[in-house]
Amino acid sequence: MRIEDIDFQGKFVKVTGKGGKQRFVPISGKTCSLLLKLISLRVSLGARPDDLVFVTSNGTPFSRRNIHRIWNKVQRGAGLKPLPIHGLRHGFARSWLVSGGDAFSLQIILGHSSPIVTQRYVKFFGSDLQKLHQRHSPVEKLKFEVKGVKV
Repeated sequence: MRIEDIDFQGKFVKVTGKGGKQRFVPISGKTCSLLLKLISLRVSLGARPDDLVFVTSNGTPFSRRNIHRIWNKVQRGAGLKPLPIHGLRHGFARSWLVSGGDAFSLQIILGHSSPIVTQRYVKFFGSDLQKLHQRHSPVEKLKFEVKGVKV
């Protein structure tokens, strides 16, 4: 990702996915703030718009190996069970849906060509389904009395 790929006003990042397909992915206000701080620092050190956002302390691009090593170190430091980096995408997808996000928007954000791919991507736990059911069940919204007891 290059500095010029970030739209801070619109809160989008241009990404290139599989097959070289480009798309715009929304980012949160917090993510914008953190990226803006990083980029301000990088620009003060001479970075240009076409430079990469994330580089090593030497200013070189991260290799896949470097990224995996750092990710594993962070997880161990936090006392977590190792999770592949791609697990972050799966976790995001699950969290999106559990918090009330819709599957169609998720499909677009993830860049999936079909809802079937998105469906395979997300695995729910029983507790997730129970929470979703409680939140969205039309029966839960009914107001009625059963033998003098308001339900």
